[in-house]
Amino acid sequence: MSTAADMVTVVDRNTIAFERRFPDKLERVWSAITVDEIDHWFMKTELDLRVGGAFSFEKGWDGWISELENQGYVQFNSSHESFTRFEIEPDGDGTLFHMIDKLPDDFVMGVGCRQDSPIEDSDTEKMRLVEYNQPGGTGRA
Repeated sequence: MSTAADMVTVVDRNTIAFERRFPDKLERVWSAITVDEIDHWFMKTELDLRVGGAFSFEKGWDGWISELENQGYVQFNSSHESFTRFEIEPDGDGTLFHMIDKLPDDFVMGVGCRQDSPIEDSDTEKMRLVEYNQPGGTGRA
């Protein structure tokens, strides 16, 4: 069984990369990450799926789609130099899913979503943040 630590790479203090393999076909995963099920596993959204199209995720995260390739990748940008990018690629009879999440450089998130306890530069604290605060959880079944 994979753990959150096996699936997440802390790129820098504001960026994580997440990878997971799904047994589903590429078309099914694409549909789930862009239209049909994104409200359930990520967060509720209104989405105009085209380059330049607007999106509005719950909790006030708004922006535009800066990059899009059908059944390949989609990047959601905000006005604060942050983005979330989903990439998928075929992997045998399944699909590899990659997510890169970059917060603004001046953003400071506290462990457990508390602003009174900033993240320390330790793998334990970073993984604790990833495990408990990622939209959709850790991806464990």
